[in-house]
Amino acid sequence: MDIVKCFADSITEFVSVETEQEAVMREAASEKPFFVFEKDYFTAYNSPEGTVKCSYWSRNRITQDILYPQSLSWQKLLCEQDGLKVYPEPPGLCFLPSDGTCDASLTLRSNNISVYYNDIDIEQFVQTVKKMAACQQGFFFVAHNDKFECVEAGEYKQQGGC
Repeated sequence: MDIVKCFADSITEFVSVETEQEAVMREAASEKPFFVFEKDYFTAYNSPEGTVKCSYWSRNRITQDILYPQSLSWQKLLCEQDGLKVYPEPPGLCFLPSDGTCDASLTLRSNNISVYYNDIDIEQFVQTVKKMAACQQGFFFVAHNDKFECVEAGEYKQQGGC
């Protein structure tokens, strides 16, 4: 299964369960939220609404809202679409250096998906954005030198902002 990474992965404890029954037993044994990846969605256990199925495209935002329920965004901002919890705005793409040289913590509480790169190649980033149709198509972010640069995906420009 090829799951798109998000920044929340760096602070999420991953649990392997073989069956749904095993997940239900784990849920009953602890109040701590955990997540199980399925083929087309992920299931959040011990969320504010109990056990819920969620869209991968909203995983960074949903994971943060479940693990750190400091705001009311779970109740106010999420909706249900095709039986899955989803954040209604498309996620943004953040291109992050694979060597970890950039502080990516700014993406933590955002509705973003992380794509890791070895070399900055804006044209390749634009093509990646186009392939990820469920993501924000107008712009993306590139992290480098401990800052984020907003790049327009259409006719991209090194200068300017979104």
